[in-house]
Amino acid sequence: MVLTLVALALLAALLLGGACLAGYTFFLLNQASPRQIRPDTWWLYWQAYGHLPAQRTRLLLAAALPCALLLGVLLMAVLALLPRPRALYGDARWASEREIRDAGLL
Repeated sequence: MVLTLVALALLAALLLGGACLAGYTFFLLNQASPRQIRPDTWWLYWQAYGHLPAQRTRLLLAAALPCALLLGVLLMAVLALLPRPRALYGDARWASEREIRDAGLL
């Protein structure tokens, strides 16, 4: 139950962050100063300028870049949490001279 709530909270944070990053990226692509970015900035500009071909391309690019970035981060986090496969024959190796001396064998 707690894990589900944490996952939902992280998903909400990712969606909110992605929306803010999309607005920020759109402003940067238009060489404008992104000072007052809100989570609905991208959507408002999509409604206002989505019918213009040049702005439509920038809006789609501004939405795709943060999504790819956040999905990459999410994928790396999931891969980091996966259990490591157990070594078939253990992790045997030759001891270094220092390890032999520390063990008092030399």
